[in-house]
Amino acid sequence: MSNRQKAPFAELKPRNFKTHRGFRIQETLRKIFHSAQNVAQAEPLLDRWYSWARRFRLEPIKAVAKTLKKHWPGLLNAFDSGLTNGRIKAVNSLIQVAKAGGCGYGTTRHLIPILYLVAGKLTQLPTSPFVVQSGLSLTT
Repeated sequence: MSNRQKAPFAELKPRNFKTHRGFRIQETLRKIFHSAQNVAQAEPLLDRWYSWARRFRLEPIKAVAKTLKKHWPGLLNAFDSGLTNGRIKAVNSLIQVAKAGGCGYGTTRHLIPILYLVAGKLTQLPTSPFVVQSGLSLTT
């Protein structure tokens, strides 16, 4: 957070609002993901965060904690592998833009070639089958 964002946050802290505590627990989890370099560093931090979240009085926070616990091995594996779903999200956003720009395609048969063009980063495209032959006129 910038210094301008920290000031209002600091004013809310002494009031002990649930939203402030919810924000704190969210930011703590974010810091764990940014600071831990491997499973050995991440696991004790995540264990402490999990026990804090399970005792929390807001049900959405408890639901997030349950979901993370359900996927615990994969979550820990992410710290060693360094893999993220960032590329998938980027391609998905390109697909959503293509769908919105097309104002609806009749079938998936029409949508799929557009998605290849937009998200596939193709460099050598085939020639168009709709090239007008010389000597033919399109006007009548």
